[in-house]
Amino acid sequence: MENRHMQSSPAGQWDAQEILEQTRDGFYSLDRQWRITYVNQRAAEMLQRDRELLTGRTVWDEFPEAVSSSFYTNFHKAVQDSVVMEFEEYYPAPMDSWYDVRAVPTREGLAVFFRNITAQRKQAQHREQHYKSLFLQNPDAVFSFDLEGHFLSVNPATAKLTGYSAHELLTMSYLPFMHESTMEQTHYHFQQAANGVPQKYENVIVHKDGTLIPCNVTNMPIIVDGRIVGVYGIAKDISERKKAEYQILDSQLRLRSLLHNHPDAIYTLDAGKRIVDCNPAGEDLLGYTKAELFAMTLKDVVSSADIRLASDMIEGALTAGSSDAKELLFLDKDGSPLSSHCTVVPILIHGEVLGSYMILKDVTEQRETEKLLLKSEKLHIAGQLAAAVAHEIRNPLTALKGFLKLLEASNENRERGYMFAILQEEMERIESITNELLVLAKPQSASHVRLDLAAVLRSVITLVNPQAIMQNVQILTKYGSVPPVRGEGNQLKQVFVNILKNAIEVMPEGGEVTIGVETAGREVQVRIRDQGRGITDEQISRLGEPFYSTKEKGTGLGLMVSKKIIEAHGGRLEVTSRLDVGTTVCVILPVLEADEPVKSCVTGP
Repeated sequence: MENRHMQSSPAGQWDAQEILEQTRDGFYSLDRQWRITYVNQRAAEMLQRDRELLTGRTVWDEFPEAVSSSFYTNFHKAVQDSVVMEFEEYYPAPMDSWYDVRAVPTREGLAVFFRNITAQRKQAQHREQHYKSLFLQNPDAVFSFDLEGHFLSVNPATAKLTGYSAHELLTMSYLPFMHESTMEQTHYHFQQAANGVPQKYENVIVHKDGTLIPCNVTNMPIIVDGRIVGVYGIAKDISERKKAEYQILDSQLRLRSLLHNHPDAIYTLDAGKRIVDCNPAGEDLLGYTKAELFAMTLKDVVSSADIRLASDMIEGALTAGSSDAKELLFLDKDGSPLSSHCTVVPILIHGEVLGSYMILKDVTEQRETEKLLLKSEKLHIAGQLAAAVAHEIRNPLTALKGFLKLLEASNENRERGYMFAILQEEMERIESITNELLVLAKPQSASHVRLDLAAVLRSVITLVNPQAIMQNVQILTKYGSVPPVRGEGNQLKQVFVNILKNAIEVMPEGGEVTIGVETAGREVQVRIRDQGRGITDEQISRLGEPFYSTKEKGTGLGLMVSKKIIEAHGGRLEVTSRLDVGTTVCVILPVLEADEPVKSCVTGP
């Protein structure tokens, strides 16, 4: 039997081994590879193994059932954290026994002491079953709480009384079962019991289905080692005695509970379509308090485009008794639009229609998600299409340009020379689009360096100024000191060229393009403002989509590429516009700190 520690100290080896052989506890030691290096006779007997055959075996191979138990977890924790782990665990057949285990980390690995406690366990279980029988067979609801009022144990009668399963109850406190009219009283009696004073009183329990169940309740403190650790409770159903008394209250509370706790916004409208009540979800949805809503009419919360449809739905509910559900646009307190699935049902009392309930389910986020999914799909298709188109067009385009030059050189009819200029211009436009497609199709590696943003802007202005002069557009700059940024100069130039060319092209009759630079915190903002016709909010929301453009011959790829470049630089691109006033494109980039390292990155979709 090998044991490196014992070999290094022979006298100590046999002294320690003799002690381990005489102890009544089982003992074995493991090395760092979980191999068994020593087993005493008591351990071999309890493990039902030959000790000679165990030595050198990996404990997890020899006892595979232990891998899925706390043996595995605690042994690893003892070794990794160098802490002594003490625990009790059951090992299945063939041992079919409970063990008290102590795992002690050593320099060589792990020393494990254990003893069979199955007999003690069975004796404790026998005593426990007496109390458990009294607990489980009791016809009244018997339960226990911690000092915070959370369930610790429940008998079947408790589940029957409340309508919740035992599993559900053990994740809850007593609060969901209490009616608001007795909540304060319930808190008082619970606290008294938690302070050591037994309590007996009548209470109302709210069943899972909303039914109110009157009960006689007894609360008693749970005392362990002289310390109060929780509260016992016994609840006896007295429904038959209280049935007549609570019949009317029950129906009222059912409706109130439904309205109050319903996750959808519910508004109560009178016959004149005025809001007279709403549930908490109704306040949360539109951001108005009840008092504010009571002073409002339907036109104050429904968009002007849908007010007629909403009114017709209410009329249908009041006259025909029902109306089809529709998706309407509502406005919250800030004026933000909310897409809502709207259902209107009549309020009938003794056959008389007194008003209607308008039930709204907010689907704004769902619609936004659908838009994002659609946009993502378009981007994916754009990338695939870009790769295919760029590959198929670029090579033949190069050949066409070459032959066009040859034809132009051999052309003897100078009066038709303008045709070659037009063809050359259109081919260059095709080539420009192809280059943009290549950026979309394949990410571009870029080495970011410290950039003088003002110099980049001056270079871009110089580049596009001839086009601006030809279209009677003046480029104005309004900025002073501009902080440095981290980036790739040519890519940022491409972004600003795209934006400036767009700004110039939207002013065919001339105007001014203003470039302003501001520093806000750790960001620098470059605002490029034109005096064009402007675009709508809906058009702004679609900018950056592949093949969507506000220009007649645009592809939308330029802005899409620009957004990708700016995002790769850790920034963002924002667009605002006012019709008949102009559009502002804001490029926001992080300021490069003096000690900030410059890293390379990859741009592209």
